Amino acid sequence: MRRTRRLVGRLWFALLAAALLTLVGAVVAIDLGRRDAAALRAGEAPAREGVAAARQSLVQADNVAITQFRDQGSPSPASAGPGETYFSATAAAGRQLAQISQADIGGPAAESVQVLNGLLLTYGGLIEQAFRPTVSTDLNLAYLQYAHNFLNDEILPQLRTLQSEIDQAQPARPGRGRHVLWMVPLAVLAGLLIWTQLALARRFRRTLSVPLLLATVLAGLLGAVASLSRDTDADVAAGRATLTTLIKDYGDEETRNRGDGCPALRTMSRKWEEVEAPCTPAASADVIQPRELLEKANDVTMTAQSASATGTRDIVLVIVIGLALGLSITRGLLPRVEEYRFRRR
Repeated sequence: MRRTRRLVGRLWFALLAAALLTLVGAVVAIDLGRRDAAALRAGEAPAREGVAAARQSLVQADNVAITQFRDQGSPSPASAGPGETYFSATAAAGRQLAQISQADIGGPAAESVQVLNGLLLTYGGLIEQAFRPTVSTDLNLAYLQYAHNFLNDEILPQLRTLQSEIDQAQPARPGRGRHVLWMVPLAVLAGLLIWTQLALARRFRRTLSVPLLLATVLAGLLGAVASLSRDTDADVAAGRATLTTLIKDYGDEETRNRGDGCPALRTMSRKWEEVEAPCTPAASADVIQPRELLEKANDVTMTAQSASATGTRDIVLVIVIGLALGLSITRGLLPRVEEYRFRRR
């Protein structure tokens, strides 16, 4: 009698321990995936999209200023100013830098945003000088060339530095191996449940225990919910890959198109009418446009947001299922323990 009671007690302890390890492992694995999705949504996606969009906005502003300077058709080209398109582009770049500063990145990246804001003020001052009425058009052209070189030599490299800092600031991504934390205990739990059912049925000559059958079903359900986090991982990885490709194609466009700069500006032509067309040609059909970038980046953000919410829901479900699992195991084995408890006559 004592031997049977000890056996049932040990089975009870082993089953509860396996169920607890499965529950803890599932919660940890799901939470790591949820945190990764939250990092993509709140930090990586808006920051990287902001850098690429700011780069393109500044390139557009520079090209508009050069075009406006060339097309004004007057010996005093400074009177009309760089135009509304220029101001819209620089304002867009400012908003995109603000988006980066609001993203959850921290570290050196936040300081680089402040540096870029200062560089933008300097660039805007040079453009303003280029379009200010003077007695010498050569002086205006000198300011325009200096602004153009300042963008290429200071601002765009700083944006690339900021992109590198954003990449380095991202937390370590959880590997798929973390799912072993719940898969191994779950396999042990399933084996123990089957063996316990057979052992109790043979020893007590009774049919299978309904609570233990329910515990087996709940264990399978817990594994099914935990395995859904692997699909969430795949969605987040796909979104991150899309964002990486999108940002690379979009952000490097000005590097491919600008070539070695504007020769007419570099040679400091004395005739301002000879200033060439913008260094960046008109966008072709296969070049990613700002609206397309924004839409696709928003899709990645929404995917990450959905993955994060799904992770929170899965954690709640796993905890509820784990509690029900422990209760079923107790309901299945406690009567057998009580049946063989020593009682004084």
